[in-house]
Amino acid sequence: MANLIPIDFSKNSYFSVKQTYNLARHTKSKLMLLHVSDKGGAERSDELEKLANATREETGLEVGTKIMTGELYATINKVAADID
Repeated sequence: MANLIPIDFSKNSYFSVKQTYNLARHTKSKLMLLHVSDKGGAERSDELEKLANATREETGLEVGTKIMTGELYATINKVAADID
C-alpha cells in the first residue's frame, strides 16, 4: 500500500508530504511522490528525487517517485488506481 502525494513543487505540496508521515507510519505504507505535467516534467526529476531522499532520511519510510505526462486529475486518478 502507498500514500500517493501529488507534487507541484509549491509550498503547499511540500507541506502535504510532511502531513502524510504519520499516516504512512500508522498504516505501515510507503509514500509515492507523483509529479504530473502536461509538457513532460522530466526537467523536475532531480528536484523530485531530492525531495524523496530528504523524506527518506527524515522519516525512515520507503519513498517512491513517479513523473507522468497528462491531464492532472485524470493522471492522478489513474496512478492511484494502479497503486491501489
